[in-house]
Amino acid sequence: MGQQTRVRGAVRLVHAADLHGEIALYSALDRLVREAGAQALILGGDQFAHTRDPSEQLAFAQGPLDSWLRGLPVPIFVIAGNVDWPAATAALCGRARRLSLEPTSVGGAMGAIGYPFVPPTPFRQKWGERRDMRGDSLALPGGAYAPSDDGVARPLPPGWLDALPSIEDELSVWRGCDQERMVWVVHTPPFGCALDRTRSGAHAGSRALRAALEAAQPALALHGHIHESPVTTGRWVERIGRTVCVNPGRGASAEPLHAVVVDLDAQAGGVVGVWHTVWGDARLG
Repeated sequence: MGQQTRVRGAVRLVHAADLHGEIALYSALDRLVREAGAQALILGGDQFAHTRDPSEQLAFAQGPLDSWLRGLPVPIFVIAGNVDWPAATAALCGRARRLSLEPTSVGGAMGAIGYPFVPPTPFRQKWGERRDMRGDSLALPGGAYAPSDDGVARPLPPGWLDALPSIEDELSVWRGCDQERMVWVVHTPPFGCALDRTRSGAHAGSRALRAALEAAQPALALHGHIHESPVTTGRWVERIGRTVCVNPGRGASAEPLHAVVVDLDAQAGGVVGVWHTVWGDARLG
């Protein structure tokens, strides 16, 4: 495969996001996990295709994706993305462990937290979105919707997001752990870096996440959401302080797979190597 030689004693993770129900990408990811000798797989959100009908995602979760998860030889950790219906993500939890703001071990002494929400997007589905900063206010446009308790899409009033906690609120409640041995898995990238640029060149990441990363300085932050950012900027990895932030991106078609292999020093803490399936090794010096 050509990726970096594993540092002795390192924990090796594979991370991918934004697979959007593409069987070819899942098949390629299975091969990567095996060939890389990964110890865990992290799915960073948007596992499913865009749809207004939750039954389509649920059928994929309970059929092809369930079979795929059963066949993997490593533990799988998952967060939702902004297009993943809650019922579909819940259906994965028999085969994968959902990451939350409660830390969990992902190998050796390495721990991880997960957070699925993104700042408001132009899309009409809103269950995966939150206001970014607590002082933000946003009136939703007509046609915005989210699932009701029975899983059916329901229209939302203009002030729906204003009544929910912001990303800043939710990330501010999390404290603790040795950050040199922590991985943050957050679907949105941080704002104002090489990982959150849209095709127009605008930044679309989270200011609240950036502030949280600057304050906490975890070893590694894994993202997705802005598919085109690595192509737009020519960069898929960036440091914020000592934190190595990664957005593997996604190609314009179903192939090739955009994913990363990460080696973590579980003893001393920190990232010791990152490799991309399309662009190769990152220089972390």
